[in-house]
Amino acid sequence: MKVYQAISDALHAEGVTMAFALMGDANQDLFVDMAERHRMEVVSCRHEQNVVAIADGYTRFGGDIGVALVTMGPGLTNAATSLVAAMYRRSPVLVLAGAPSLGDLHNPQLIDQVAFGQLLAGAATTLETSQSLDAQLDRALGRIRRRRGPVVLNLPSNVQRMEAPKGWSYRPNYSGYLPAVPRAEELSVAARCLAESKSPAIVAGQGAVRSGAAKIIGALSAHLRAPIATTLPAKGLCAGEPLWMGVSGGLGEGVALPVLDGSCDVLIVVGASLNQWTTHHGDLVKGRQVIQIDRDEQAFGAYHLAHVALQGDARATLEALFEHVRRLVPSPRPANQVLERKIAAGWDAHRAPIEYETAPDGTIDPRLAIRELDRLLPEKRVVVAAGGHAGYLVCQFLRIGSPADWNYTIDFGALGQGLGTAIGAAFARRGERVYHLTADGEFMMNLADFHTAVTNALPMTIVILNDQAFGQERHDLAHKKLPVEYAKQLSPDFARLAEGFGAQGFRFDTPESLAGLPAALERAESFRGPTVLDVRINGAYEAPVSQEIAKALM
Repeated sequence: MKVYQAISDALHAEGVTMAFALMGDANQDLFVDMAERHRMEVVSCRHEQNVVAIADGYTRFGGDIGVALVTMGPGLTNAATSLVAAMYRRSPVLVLAGAPSLGDLHNPQLIDQVAFGQLLAGAATTLETSQSLDAQLDRALGRIRRRRGPVVLNLPSNVQRMEAPKGWSYRPNYSGYLPAVPRAEELSVAARCLAESKSPAIVAGQGAVRSGAAKIIGALSAHLRAPIATTLPAKGLCAGEPLWMGVSGGLGEGVALPVLDGSCDVLIVVGASLNQWTTHHGDLVKGRQVIQIDRDEQAFGAYHLAHVALQGDARATLEALFEHVRRLVPSPRPANQVLERKIAAGWDAHRAPIEYETAPDGTIDPRLAIRELDRLLPEKRVVVAAGGHAGYLVCQFLRIGSPADWNYTIDFGALGQGLGTAIGAAFARRGERVYHLTADGEFMMNLADFHTAVTNALPMTIVILNDQAFGQERHDLAHKKLPVEYAKQLSPDFARLAEGFGAQGFRFDTPESLAGLPAALERAESFRGPTVLDVRINGAYEAPVSQEIAKALM
């Protein structure tokens, strides 16, 4: 057995059934062995940025390990932005990167792939001998199983072709993720703080989603009459709870911050970093005691002081904390009608009719387009949002029922990740339609792998909010009193482009043309493969959050 076959065996034993790849000289043996001997579905992609983004999207929407195969040198460096995005998200992505043969110092594709991977993915190593096969697989897969983020495992060509140790079989020796709980004394301090609180509130983030903490968050909310807000990545978490306030911060629905203003003394933060976007630059935590629950000790104090820091798994820690709280507060607190009315009024304001702007060129107010989509899409919807300025509006106006069905690909603040993530979602959620709401500049960045969606007949509806520009930059230039023409960039007719790729396309130029949107969405359902909706929006409209974000990034 060769080393590359042993790696293939290990992936098979780990339950891997799907991988994403762009073939090169240094990964083709492994690619073919996975597909032929283990019958894994190895999906060929068009660019390495998307190979890793698709693997990442696959894990974000329910797939197990996201396995990405790239070749040496530029094959790995092409994946740079996707590696960082996966690291920010702590996605369980295993990047198997071909590498020049050990000792080949004159290979034109030679770079320090370990340093590159450590910098961009957070972890990288090289398999230097067949004798270290077990140790390196344990190191890589153990990190992934412990939910620590992506790993780049470099595989030199000559090592791949070595004989594996005689009688080798895959026997993992790593420890997986074990949900930890803080000490009883720490839980007692937090419980006393909550028992003495007059008006606590809960903010839940991605850590709460990963640990499956929605049910216990709802129970604690009902017991303490604590309203619930989420971070943007956790959008939709606890959406069915009576005291749910949606997403906190400028990219939310605008309910949470006004409700909590003057009516919250203790904040329970569950698996959230309390960054500037969630806290609206500190407004959310100002003057409040913070009880922070996170499994990562580096999360405490990263953005704001935690008065009580509870290191542990979100769900397990909350369940233990709730037991301590019930000893001090045995019965649920009475309903707070003032709080309930404030939340209801906040949602009424968010859903109120909007006076849409009329564009001189007749294009569509983006808020109208998104609200129409929100009205027409099924209640159970799998959504990948992308883009800058247009993406902000999707976050604010599109309803999501569960964070398992949602992702906004802005982890690294990077454009160009949306299509790959959406394709990965479609592979992970077989039998479900994926709605990818993006923008023209974003979509053009990774157009090549639209063909991957077409060739695999993925059930995707891609809505391109097309302002023929980079919208955020356009507004930035206007505020600086600089010519906005420099941010404008003509895009093709995306409906015709989709047809050229073998997909289906529809174009909407005016508010009146949106009358045809229901029929287009219906035709998308019956079409075998992706459908593109090119929605020409009024690029002059600026979302109120736009300049808040621009100033924060300066």
